[in-house]
Amino acid sequence: MNIYAHRGASARCPENTMTAFITALTDGADGIELDVHLTKDDIPVVLHDATLKRTTGLHHVVRELTWTHLQALLVEKGFKGNLTPVPKLQDVLVWGKQKNMLFNIELKWPRHGNVNIEKIVLNLVKDLAFEDQTMFSSFYAPTLHRLKHLDRSIETALIVSGSRKRVLLEAGACQADGVHMKRRLLQPMFVQHVKKQGFKVRGYTLNQPIDLVHAYSLSLDGVITDRPALARRVIAQLQQ
Repeated sequence: MNIYAHRGASARCPENTMTAFITALTDGADGIELDVHLTKDDIPVVLHDATLKRTTGLHHVVRELTWTHLQALLVEKGFKGNLTPVPKLQDVLVWGKQKNMLFNIELKWPRHGNVNIEKIVLNLVKDLAFEDQTMFSSFYAPTLHRLKHLDRSIETALIVSGSRKRVLLEAGACQADGVHMKRRLLQPMFVQHVKKQGFKVRGYTLNQPIDLVHAYSLSLDGVITDRPALARRVIAQLQQ
């Protein structure tokens, strides 16, 4: 069961920063889960929200800024080095490839202005020859469908949080390889049913020992957690 650090080791580091990713590696994570938006000049950057307000205090929409302008604003605000809250995806992937990390790249909805994000990010991953260690996930099924249209071999996963009735229908329609489920959907019979249909199943965002034990008991393919060190300890104890 692989451990993916949700936005890095975000329980104890600023999310989606190199510091959070490096800490996740030290904490025993197998992979990194991160979020991607595009700048005005189509540079993929690592950031959860469409705006900079929550993580930087800056009142700007990422898609309305060029990479150069964004960097200038962050430097002016005092952010630098590994604590920069909006790293370039390419820099993170180059680091991750050197460390043999897995990546779960969540692509944000096109309503945030992320037009062509699938092709742009997929091309970046291919340019780095990093396809085998990367999967793409999204709440937005058409995004995953477009990825499969671009390259059927790329691994994708649909993120679900709603009704169980629609999970298999939507995952199948977008040709997803896996399903990422919230804790309340991780019921034994349902998980086994989904796995029998050929889908990989991962749980998110599992931060408590009881939930990690539950995930292990279900033989999930992975967990996504803010606390990779805790997840590693729990799994190690269960494997003894």
